[in-house]
Order: sequence, then C-alpha cells, then structure tokens
Amino acid sequence: MLAALERELDGEPFLVIGVHSPKFPNEQDAEMVRQAVMRYGITHPVIVDPGRDIWDEWGVNAWPTLAIVNADGQIVAAGAGEPDPAMLREAIDALLDLGRREGTLDPKPLPLRPEALAPGSLSYPGKVIAAGDRLWVADTGHNQVVELSLEGEELRRVDGFHHPNGLALVDDLLYVADTGAGALRTLEGRVVADGLRSPWDLAWDGELLYVAMAGSHQLWYHDPSTDETGVWAGTGRELRVDGPIRNAAFAQPSGLALLDGSLYVADSEISSIRAVDDLRAFPTARTVCGSGELFGFGDRDGVGDEVLLQHPIGIAAGDGVVWVADSFNHKVKRVDPATGECRTAFGGLERVPITGEPGFWEPEGLAYADGTLYVADTNNHRIVAIEVASGERRVL
Repeated sequence: MLAALERELDGEPFLVIGVHSPKFPNEQDAEMVRQAVMRYGITHPVIVDPGRDIWDEWGVNAWPTLAIVNADGQIVAAGAGEPDPAMLREAIDALLDLGRREGTLDPKPLPLRPEALAPGSLSYPGKVIAAGDRLWVADTGHNQVVELSLEGEELRRVDGFHHPNGLALVDDLLYVADTGAGALRTLEGRVVADGLRSPWDLAWDGELLYVAMAGSHQLWYHDPSTDETGVWAGTGRELRVDGPIRNAAFAQPSGLALLDGSLYVADSEISSIRAVDDLRAFPTARTVCGSGELFGFGDRDGVGDEVLLQHPIGIAAGDGVVWVADSFNHKVKRVDPATGECRTAFGGLERVPITGEPGFWEPEGLAYADGTLYVADTNNHRIVAIEVASGERRVL
C-alpha cells in the first residue's frame, strides 16, 4: 500500500519514513534489517529502533502503526493497523493542498541512495516446491518464478510478479501467491483473485487450494472448479485460539503443508506450528508446538508448549514428518505431528555463500521429495538440497 502511494506521489514533497522497532531478537541486528529492506524493495529510509525509544516516545503499542506528520512536524493523525488506502490518500492530498497554500512545503528531493540487490541467479528466494522432476522457486527479489531441474539446472524464468511467495501445482497449472500485488495468479499471469492481504503460501489437497493470508491472520480457500475464493478459517484476530475453524484465530500464518489429511501451518507471529485436522467433516485447529504467545519466542527444542521457535515461515511435510524453516533462528527443525516433539535438524547462521557444508541465513521455504529436503536459503540467495538420511548437503 505504501509503495503504491510512493509511486503515485512521485515528485511531490511527500516522504515515507519507516521506523523498525523490533519484536524478535533477530530483528535487532541492523544487518538483518538491511537485508529485509533490500528483499522487499523498500526505497524509503528506515530507522532502526532496537531499544524501542521511538516506539515509546510516540506511544505506539501495535504493529503496524502509521502516523501522518505535516510540514510543521505536527502529528495530524495516527493509528494502529493497515489504514484504508483511499482515506489515507485523501488525507495526504489535503495536507499537500494546505502546504501549498501556506507555502510550507520544501520541493527539494532528499539525497536518498537505495541499495541495489545482490547479483546472482537468485535474489532472496522465498517459497520452493518440488513436483515430479522439477523444482519451482519464488525468486522474490527478482519478482520472478524460476523452474529448475532437481539438479539445479535453470529451465525457464517467468516474470510479471510483485514479490511472489507461495506456489502450488494444481494438475498442470501452477498457482502463485503474488504477495506484493495482493493477488492469486497462475504462472501465465491470469489473476484468479485480487484485493488479498499478503497471501503468503499455498497448499492443494486435490479439491481446494488453501491460502495462508498473513495480512488478515486467516486461512482462505480457492476452489479452482468454481473460481470461488473466501475465508476458510480464522476470525482475523491476531491470537492463538484452537477449536472449530469458525472460532479459531491465527497470527500471521505464512507457511502451509498437507500431511495425512491435516493442514499444518507455520504461524509466524506466535512462533508456533498449528494444524487443522479433519478437513472435510469438522475442521478443527490445534497447536502442535510453540508457546502460542505473541512474545513467546526463542530457540528451544522440546515437546508441545515447551518448544520455542523464532518466526517460522516455511514448512514442508514428508514421510510422516513436518519440517520447519525456523527463519529467525536460521535453522531447519523436525516436528513429530503426533507428539508435538520438535528437534533441530540442520542449520546455524551463515552470512556468506560458501562451499562445502552450508549453514542457513533466514531460510523461508522448504520442499520435500524422495528423501531430499530443498531449502530456500533466502538471505544467502540459494537453494540447498539436503539428503535427509545422511545429512549430506549441496548447493543447487
């Protein structure tokens, strides 16, 4: 929304300033913030507020919070949550008109220098799926989807997306969660649904395409046979509430995986793994592992509620196991869906691409096929294949 406003008001004396007041320890590192700014194509200045000094001074108590400041430095309006785009534009236009009449606007551009994306064949890859003898990668930083062989040979690139993430193959048709555009599209570019709030991942069960709607804290569905799209689970409140899906609540669901008739969810803001069981008859949400609290995060193996994760985003299933990209802990973890036991399988922070035994730097996507786990090692701009039985790793 803000990016669209910046494009529309290009050349006007208007500036967006981001203030990053971190929730997770990993986000306190200025280098991590720098990577996120480049990954999401943010072109306005961002202030890192690790001690939440600005947060406290401005009386902020929720993410996101937006304040409108006029040319005299006065706060005109402020509020939590995502504002209505039309109302926000109306307020900005009114302030610009007032500033022109009063002569308080400074038309000179600021000397901003956005950083360029890192060179390479991939840029901040997000989600990855394996289908037959192919891998599909959301090359998020390049706004493309890339088709690869299982050995990593690039077969084709398709552009026209805006920070794509989730992918799902429905028969022979690839669906893409085009996160930045707020849309669900096919690979060929047909818009299936738009006006969505940060669709982040997809999962296909043979009848319905499930959508992790991170922006509205819900799970949605799309029925390819009717083109119907709507809310499937979650009230929209950012909480952990288990039970029937009509009353359940999620907190920025960002990853989906199907296993044995259940839908598993990486519920990022509460650093938990959730599940919806009995999908056809009486869908019911439960928490598999993680504290389930908005500030219940860390790095601790264990069972159920004693487990601590830090903003998991990616999830995959295979051979009776759920694999989790514990993004801010830079690890891949193994979860027993029946017992809720969670153990570290692979990982550790690695800030530069290397040869040999690779670590991970904020991995965001996972796919599993025939004993191999494919990891979208996001900040290292690469896909890593792990032979699960031996632990052998190779960079594709």
